[in-house]
Amino acid sequence: MFTSILTKINEYNSLVSKAREPYASLYALTHGEKSNPAHIALLEAKTGRPLPLEIKDFYNSVGNIKSNSLNENNSIDVFSTSYLSETLESSDKWDKILSLGLLDMIKHSWGNDRYEIDKLSAEVRDGINSAYICFGWFRTNDNLESANYLYFDRDGKFGSVFYHQDDFGDLLTEYIRPMLKESAASQSLEDLIVASMDTIIELKRKEIGN
Repeated sequence: MFTSILTKINEYNSLVSKAREPYASLYALTHGEKSNPAHIALLEAKTGRPLPLEIKDFYNSVGNIKSNSLNENNSIDVFSTSYLSETLESSDKWDKILSLGLLDMIKHSWGNDRYEIDKLSAEVRDGINSAYICFGWFRTNDNLESANYLYFDRDGKFGSVFYHQDDFGDLLTEYIRPMLKESAASQSLEDLIVASMDTIIELKRKEIGN
C-alpha cells in the first residue's frame, strides 16, 4: 500500500543526494513515524468525526513525510499523528495548532499570525475549519512566501489549497468562498501526495541544477 508515495520519496531523495553537502543531507525527506491508537483517537476527538480510512492506513504504514526545517524550497510535510497531537496540546501560542481546520492550519504555518484570516467572520472561519481538515502542505520555489495546503473534506475526498502571503484576495475568491458552498476535493490521498511530489521533484531538479 502507498508504494507510489514511497517510490516518489525515494526518487526525491535520490535526486537531492546529488547536491553538494551540506545540502544533500538537509534536503532529504524522512518518513516512518507511524501512528498509535491514542493519537488517532485524539485527532478524531479534535475534528469531531472519524478520519478517512485512507489516511488512517497512511498513518499506520508510511506514518509521515518530513522535510528538514532548513529545506525551505520545493519540500513537503505530511505531519505525523504524534506531531499533530502534541502541537494541538501545546501551550506555546506561536507554535500551537488551534485546530486541524484548514484556516487554522494556514495560520499555524505562519506562527498563528495571519490577520487577514482573523478578520473573516466567525461564520466563515468556522464553516471552513469544520468542513476541511488540513494534514500537511508542500512548498515550491518562493522562499516560504506560499504553500499548498493538503486537506480532506467530510466525504473523505482529498485536495489542496494554494495561498501566497501577498494574495489573500485570491485565497478568498478562488477557494474560501467557493468551498463554503461545495467541496472541490476529488482525489485520493495517494494521488494527491504523488501529484504534489511530482511538482516538487521537478522544481528541486531545477533548483540543484540536475
